[in-house]
Order: sequence, then structure tokens, then C-alpha cells
Amino acid sequence: MIVKQIYDILKKEQLVATMEEYSVYWLMRHKSTASYLLYKKRDLSSGAKISLLSKVKEKITSINCNQIHLKLNPNLIDNLKTAETILIKDIEKTFNLQI
Repeated sequence: MIVKQIYDILKKEQLVATMEEYSVYWLMRHKSTASYLLYKKRDLSSGAKISLLSKVKEKITSINCNQIHLKLNPNLIDNLKTAETILIKDIEKTFNLQI
């Protein structure tokens, strides 16, 4: 499930500490959303995926503008781009389009 894949990437990169933080900051939903979706074995809605993609792209841009983060963690951009690719491919498949 994408909700878990992206959470794992963000947690690995220390961009989130908890599911609650992920739900609020990255998914822009209620603090229990990610945990609830995992419990119910459901994935993000299309709208939530698009919002999450926007947040990931925003973070990539922010990091590119502030190169100091790359010196601390050279894999950060690569892992965020992996998250971006996962989201783009899923959205393209869902709507049968190219982003």
C-alpha cells in the first residue's frame, strides 16, 4: 500500500517520527488517518495521493534550494524521488494518463 511505502521512506529519511505526524503534515488529514488506513487495509484516496505528491515535490524543491541537507544525507533526494515516482505511477495508472 502506498500509504505505508511513503511513510517508510519518510521515516527512513527522518522526515517524520510518527504516523500521526505523517498524517497531519504529509497527508494533511486527521492525525489517525494513516494508522486507520493500515488497520483497515485500505490505501489513500486519489485526492490524498495527489496532495502527498505535491508535498513530496515541495520538499524536493526546498532541499534543492538548501544544499546543506544533501551534505548531511546524500541519499535524501534519491529517496524522495523514489516516493515521487511511486505516487506518479499510481496516479497515472488510476487515471490512465501521463504526468
